[in-house]
Amino acid sequence: MAAPMSGGGGRGLEPGAAPYGNFPNYSRFHPPEGRLCLLPRGLLRSLFPAEPRPLLGLDVGCNSGELSVALYQHLLGLQEGVPSSEQQEAAKELQLLCCDIDPELIRRAQQSSPFPSSISFASLDIMDPSARAALLGPFLRRFGRGRFHLCFCMSVTMWIHLRHGDRGLLRLLALLGSLGRFLLLEPQPWRCYRAAARRLRRLGLPEPRHLRGLSIRGDMAQRVTHILSQHCAMELVCCFGSTAWNRSLLLFRSTRDPSEDGEMGIPKSLGAPGLDILGEPEEDLGILESPGPDLVREPEGDLGIPESPGPEVVGEPEGHLGISESPGLDLLGEPEGDLGIPESPGPDLMGEPEGDLGILESPSPDLVQET
Repeated sequence: MAAPMSGGGGRGLEPGAAPYGNFPNYSRFHPPEGRLCLLPRGLLRSLFPAEPRPLLGLDVGCNSGELSVALYQHLLGLQEGVPSSEQQEAAKELQLLCCDIDPELIRRAQQSSPFPSSISFASLDIMDPSARAALLGPFLRRFGRGRFHLCFCMSVTMWIHLRHGDRGLLRLLALLGSLGRFLLLEPQPWRCYRAAARRLRRLGLPEPRHLRGLSIRGDMAQRVTHILSQHCAMELVCCFGSTAWNRSLLLFRSTRDPSEDGEMGIPKSLGAPGLDILGEPEEDLGILESPGPDLVREPEGDLGIPESPGPEVVGEPEGHLGISESPGLDLLGEPEGDLGIPESPGPDLMGEPEGDLGILESPSPDLVQET
């Protein structure tokens, strides 16, 4: 765990030393309101106006669930202290499956969830194909669906990238592109990678083993947008803006023909449902086996992420969603630079957590046993 937790009596690491991003008090540093204020009301109904209910959502890297619950309430327009009758109606509208690698954080989420009938929390290493299939497959089959309507991945990409390298990031993005019809993604900028390494060095801990060998670097919002759009059959719909901690909220839409989906959204051409998507060679997933110059050095400024998103991105009435049906020049044509994010670390980079998942290549006993 990232820090000692009351009542457990176990030893813990210094705050900020969580090498997998599984910070126990993450929402104190990056509160849910910082993202929710960027998301337009009515987003869910705008994306799925006539889709049979319930809709299915997947939150990858849910930490202890505060953001998951807040997103659920925001998407459905629910207030705090929802009565049981409204909870039952909410369950008919949206079923949300939330996963995190840290079982202690999941336990906390399960105990505090105000929507036990419509938000499920489960411990999962999303990079483990067999464990992933065992959890996601039955959930989708229970509702007779082949994939999720909407996936969330909030400040998770860096931790996968640092733990599993470039190939791990490519595999994660390919997975997210296959599992959902829409993806709401918040990638950490490159400065967070350096900040994570600095924190570990200050505490006398080794830096992430893949950090110095990463080829996918620089403007990470641009990088992941390019990978998703060019190699994962997704297109950028909108950048909702940037949070107070300078991370972009990006909405992607799958361009794959739903009729070609097999179980769990995996293209039928890939064979066995869900079990092998992260074990297949990347070229079989439409991703380069080893990232070439076009993937790593793609010119920045043509991928639709505004340098400093203004009110026109999230505030102009465009239908009832706040998303341009046809992206204009303000969204797709302006030079992006580096998203307007300075490379020099701000105050949050020195002492505050950077993400909310944490992926162990093989979870250690300390992670499971500490409280």
